[in-house]
Amino acid sequence: MLSVPRTKSIDLDRVIQTAAALADEHGYDAVTLARVAEQLGIRIPSLYNYISGLDGLRREMALWALRQLGDLKPDEDD
Repeated sequence: MLSVPRTKSIDLDRVIQTAAALADEHGYDAVTLARVAEQLGIRIPSLYNYISGLDGLRREMALWALRQLGDLKPDEDD
C-alpha cells in the first residue's frame, strides 16, 4: 500500500498566517480561498473546517492583525 506523506497539521492559526503571508507578498486582493488552500496543500472545501468563507477569513485576518498589534511593546524612548 502506498503511504501518503503527512503534511504539517492545519489549524485556524496556520490558515490565518498563510493568508497573511499571501497578502503581504501579493496584496490583500490576491488572497483567495484557492490560493490559501494551495499553499496549505489542501482542497478548498477543507478550509471550511476552519473558516466560514472568504469574508470569514478576512475577518479572522483582521482580528489576528489587531492581536499582533496588541502584543507590541511601546518604544521606551517615547
